[in-house]
Parts: sequence; structure tokens; C-alpha cells
Amino acid sequence: MAKVKGITLLGRKTILANKYGPDILEKVLSAMKPEHREAMGAAIASSWYEGEIFKDFNECIRKTLQASDPDVMEHIGEMMADAGLKGVYSSRLKDGDVAQTLSRAASLWKTFHDTGELTMESQPGSKKAILRIEGYALPHRENCRNLLGWGRRMVELSGGSNVKVAEHKCVCKGDDICEMSVEWE
Repeated sequence: MAKVKGITLLGRKTILANKYGPDILEKVLSAMKPEHREAMGAAIASSWYEGEIFKDFNECIRKTLQASDPDVMEHIGEMMADAGLKGVYSSRLKDGDVAQTLSRAASLWKTFHDTGELTMESQPGSKKAILRIEGYALPHRENCRNLLGWGRRMVELSGGSNVKVAEHKCVCKGDDICEMSVEWE
């Protein structure tokens, strides 16, 4: 069974409380399965947790906030990138070199997920990259949307502008891998 690092859960909790308010956080947590909600209450950043908790949390976030913020999962991805890449993972950013940043960031996947692999493909000098996720044992649309926002913001933080992110393949839609492109100026 897939596992995720506690920081993925706690980061989202912090974002919900700070951006949307403690009442929204409580509403999201209340919508979760009781055993998942209990695990969330005791989560530690450096510990591993069953991926179903992560999936349930993401689904409840979307269901709770989609009417007021249809792109909530992408926005959370952007805020997670800000929190991590301006903080403890700041060494992954290479200012002015988006392709190098993307290459470094691909290795972060294993920091947060115990299944799957994120790879990055880009030609030297190109301002386009393809990101692929293969073998992830817990695919769900909310996480796909989250990764679109995370990828966009990561490129912006490393100096890219006018960033365009597009999903081309998704396991949740029947494809064998997940794939997205990132283009920037």
C-alpha cells in the first residue's frame, strides 16, 4: 500500500488554516473518514502515513472548496511549492535555470511518496520540459491537479515567466503513465 510523508498532510492543513481559515479546515477534516481524521490529528512531518489518508484529505478539500475555488488543488500545489522551495528544499532551486531546477525537483518525489517515480525530460537550451510519473500506487485527480500548480510555481520560483502547464496523459483517465508539459519564457 502506498504511503506519503506527514509533511504532505501537515502542509495542506497549514495552508487551509492560513488561506481559507480554521473553520474551513475543520469542515474539511469533518468530511474525512473518522480513522483518517484521527491520523491527521496525530500526524508528524517526518513519519510515513497510509496514502489513503492523503487521498481522502485531498478529495475532501476539493469537495469542500470547489464551489468557491474551482482550482483549489492547483492553488494548494502552488502554495506547497512556495512553502517547500522557499524553505527546507530551497537548495533545489537554481535561480535563472528552470531546467536544472526541474531536474533537481524530480528527485523530491521520493521524499514525499514511497511508490512511483517522477522523471523530467528537457533538451539543453529548451524552455519546455516533460514531467512523467510512473508506477504511483495511489493516483487520484486531486493530486494530479496539485502537481500542475506545484510545477507551475516551481518554474516561476526559479525565474521562468509566462508559465504554461498542461496535462497530456493521466492514469486516472486510463493512460499507462501521468505526463505533463511545462513551458516558460
